[in-house]
Amino acid sequence: MKILSLNCQKNFQPGLAEFLQHILSGGEYDALLLQEASDEVRIQLTHPGYRLLVATDTVVQKKSMLCIVFKNEIELTIESFQSFSNLRFDPVEGYKHLGFGILGGKFMHKGKIVCLFSTHLHSGLDAGIRVKEFVYVQERMRELADGAQTIAGGDFNFGYPWELGRASRMLTSEYEFATTSLGGTLDSRYSELVDHLPNKVAHALARFGLGVSLRADHFILDKTSARKSAVHTRILPERVSDHSPIELVIT
Repeated sequence: MKILSLNCQKNFQPGLAEFLQHILSGGEYDALLLQEASDEVRIQLTHPGYRLLVATDTVVQKKSMLCIVFKNEIELTIESFQSFSNLRFDPVEGYKHLGFGILGGKFMHKGKIVCLFSTHLHSGLDAGIRVKEFVYVQERMRELADGAQTIAGGDFNFGYPWELGRASRMLTSEYEFATTSLGGTLDSRYSELVDHLPNKVAHALARFGLGVSLRADHFILDKTSARKSAVHTRILPERVSDHSPIELVIT
């Protein structure tokens, strides 16, 4: 399978629509795991060769901005969603932020069961909330997959140098990160200005051409697949968000 994961930044950057249409028209990817896929982004995902999985955030009573785009020949059998919107007060959206949570689907792909997940953990200085949400991510993965091949991708918002290492140690014996060797994926120079301290700092630094690069985006695999398959990951060069697209190929 060939999978792409991207935080779409709610269509904030120019070029996103062209990038997504190029990706879908090319047909190389079996699935796209998207975060911050707002209404404006989902409009751009219309393509005859792909379908969308989107859930309603029952906490907010609106569609979540998590989205899984998958090829028509892949059959969706079960879907799963958990909102993180009410786990922490967001400076911009309060307890009604549609971006945070985990969306999953159990699919049939070429006669095999595979579970795909798109997840987005809270941003900000409070790393403790990401610990709590990371526990929930694993619970939802384990619950839906039940031993099947599992690929999770998303924006984990690891902002401190030690967060990826801690998350790796928190992973249960079934899973591992496939992206520990990748570099930074979030470039703060492209972050939008909102009433949120990290964004304010990023915007101030960007005025002087300065930025911070964070290893925010990752893939998680079940260990059986990781051991028995050839796995390749990379960061794509396109700048269509403050996050770089990341790619996983497993054969």
